[in-house]
Amino acid sequence: MIYQKNESYVFVRLEKGELVVETLTSLCIQLGISSGWVQAIGAVDRIEYGAWDVNDKVYHRTTLEATLEISPLIGNITLKEGKPFLHLHVTFASHDFLAHAGHLFEARVNPTLEVFIYIMNKPLERFYDGEIGLFLARPV
Repeated sequence: MIYQKNESYVFVRLEKGELVVETLTSLCIQLGISSGWVQAIGAVDRIEYGAWDVNDKVYHRTTLEATLEISPLIGNITLKEGKPFLHLHVTFASHDFLAHAGHLFEARVNPTLEVFIYIMNKPLERFYDGEIGLFLARPV
């Protein structure tokens, strides 16, 4: 990974084999980023993603191992239990040009992923909403 930070954003380039969520979460911890939003484009060769079932209050997950074009990955950064938490959604396609989308749990970069993290100056946090069954964002 390489990155460059200024007062309002961080540019990050992830390299082949790096895990997207794990690496970006670690970078947010290292740089003290507690809230913001994320945009990225690139490609991966393994992805775990899912969709929320509002009735059963669970994510249905699936994993694909194939070369997949990410266009785009988007989401936000909030504090969850005092630590940076990335809530990311992704749209991607394989060589058949059919798009798939969902909540991103993890993905392995291949060959690269270009990421912009836009830093907010006011923290956001997540709290658990038992009726919905999810951790929801709110201003601190």
